[in-house]
Amino acid sequence: MENTNEIISPPTAARKTRRLTPLTSQTVSKQRKMGTLQFEELNLGSEKPLPVCKEPFLSRKTSFDSLKDRQSGNRSVNLGLWWTTAVVGLPILDFTAALLALVSMYRVQSDTTHPFGVPTTSHIHSRSILVDFSATRLAFIASWSSTLAPMLLGSLMALWHIPTAARLASATTKEDQHDLPTPHQVSMLIGLASGSLDELRKYFVYRFTKVRAEQPRMLTRSVMVLIISSLLALLIFCADTAIHAFTFTVPFSKIRLQDRPLNAFGRGLTGECINFDRETNQGLPCTVVADVSVGSNVIARDAGEIISLQRNVSSHNSIWTIQDNDLKHGDLLILMPQIGNTPSNVDYRATTVGVSTQCSPSSKQCNVRMAGGTTAETSYVVFNCTDHFRGVLGASPSISNDTIDWTHTDPTTPDFNFKYDRNFQYAYFSDPAFDTIYNSIGGNATNGGASGALAMPDNELINPIYLATAGLIPVQNGAAGESLSKDPGVFSLGGGLVAYTLACVATSYDVSYDWINGTIASFDYTATTNGSIIELAHGMQATGMPALSQAQSLASLSASAMALARSFANQHSENSLTLIGSVMSARANIAEATRENLLVAKMSSGAFGFLIGSNLLYVIFGFVLVIRAWQLDSPETRDMVARLSVEGLTAMAFEDTLEKKARRVDEVNNLFEESRIGDSSRRVGLKAYSGGGHIMFVEQPRL
Repeated sequence: MENTNEIISPPTAARKTRRLTPLTSQTVSKQRKMGTLQFEELNLGSEKPLPVCKEPFLSRKTSFDSLKDRQSGNRSVNLGLWWTTAVVGLPILDFTAALLALVSMYRVQSDTTHPFGVPTTSHIHSRSILVDFSATRLAFIASWSSTLAPMLLGSLMALWHIPTAARLASATTKEDQHDLPTPHQVSMLIGLASGSLDELRKYFVYRFTKVRAEQPRMLTRSVMVLIISSLLALLIFCADTAIHAFTFTVPFSKIRLQDRPLNAFGRGLTGECINFDRETNQGLPCTVVADVSVGSNVIARDAGEIISLQRNVSSHNSIWTIQDNDLKHGDLLILMPQIGNTPSNVDYRATTVGVSTQCSPSSKQCNVRMAGGTTAETSYVVFNCTDHFRGVLGASPSISNDTIDWTHTDPTTPDFNFKYDRNFQYAYFSDPAFDTIYNSIGGNATNGGASGALAMPDNELINPIYLATAGLIPVQNGAAGESLSKDPGVFSLGGGLVAYTLACVATSYDVSYDWINGTIASFDYTATTNGSIIELAHGMQATGMPALSQAQSLASLSASAMALARSFANQHSENSLTLIGSVMSARANIAEATRENLLVAKMSSGAFGFLIGSNLLYVIFGFVLVIRAWQLDSPETRDMVARLSVEGLTAMAFEDTLEKKARRVDEVNNLFEESRIGDSSRRVGLKAYSGGGHIMFVEQPRL
């Protein structure tokens, strides 16, 4: 059976017309030549026929001018160009402005300097932009430009196609045909006008083809414009990738300085202790109450606070230890509010008091040695630092004076030395040589008590005060105990015992500190101008404190003499500060700030600048093309662009209208008869030859 879907190629001699399906409504009136090209002028019957040119040939100049409508000088509104201008110029510019406004509106300062003037421990890098906005949403908004930029390649090339069409029309008026593109090159020009990267690939394939015609500059320029547009779109894509890669969610604290502090976390003397009369209190400070009605007994003014501070369970105060390079033989202990009473969102600057005791081993200077009988029961450890600090360790103070080789014969310890524990003895002095006992309370050597009449006046109290200690301690089992027993700073007795003496100095300080984000960020301390603060502790310690004997028990766990001295020094500071803290009350903060903890987006400033710069380059390039397109916009140019398009070539191939060749059009749809007759318009088909090829043909609908 014969295949009805195939068209048999007719013999060459029988071909009389190019049209496969002639239309009865249109007849060919005449053919004219323009160089080596031919075109048909149509006579539509009712239309007034075009004037016949008397010249047999039309020059390129005459043919170009014949397409112009000299009757119309006014420009109509080019809605298509307005739309392309808006699409190219507004979206990316608006997205860039929106991103800049968003970052500017929600940006938080990344300065790591606190309002109090101290650096914080923030990990925020100075080269980052911090935005109080969701990092996911911020990256999503930043990606709009990279999404849109590749989509606008066709619009950019459509703008460039306007000067391309005008340049083609201008080149037609010249005699040099090398400025005109070949049909193949025209197809590439039209393909590039759509912004298709596949057309760009086809161009490079054509460019490296051995057999090809010389390409005009208008084709090269179109390729360059598409390459530049694509590279700018790629830059935006890379910038958006960098934004996504270097944008994180990080914690950040937003701090606001209060005009007036609302809290009182500083510490100062209670009203009872200001201008306190020690003389009426048996020479003792206000930390104790000496009541003659109960004999010689004294009681602490706030024993509960002293005990709770020692156990760190006070509901009001706490003791913090601060290490400083200038304090080499002991730390600084300061009085702080209980951390549970401090709001977590409040930073502040306040003043308080502190104590630091510095101790060094002095066993060699004090000639610590064994003396006495030949048995363990009659042998003792003796030391002789000065006339006012000497004694025997391991025996009670009532030891007989004939069993020990004393520097000065004395049946007991020297006056104002305290030895409540047979293995521990201490005394306070007003000089580092331990020659002068510091008798601030007016201690009476005759009755062992204190006398208000003999007490030092407040203006003679000193700071610092000096402390001498001596002790006999067991060493712990293991490497630490063995190391301590071999240290030359102590006197080893063998059998797990060592004796030692320490030379200490205790100082009270006025402390200013900055509390930031739950810790002490900075501090400054100076020794108090007089001894009134350290006397709050010394007044009780000078009457004998069993707690100091217990301090050496903890110090015995040390592995060296220096570590033992430092441990005892810190415990003496703690004991002193618990006594001082019992008579301290709250003081208003010097400065105060509130802290708001946030989760912010941390964005690389380099990536952000890269994105903004890429967007602006893209927009600037687009505006250059927009300006050029508007400069050339005219009814004639629109007609040129319509001709040099896929629609124009399609109309040239398949339509038989006057607009197809002669009449100027403003819109490409005017090239097609479908815009006037609708469904009555002809149809285009594609059929195969028996040899394997295909042919496009036109069929007239049956009405």
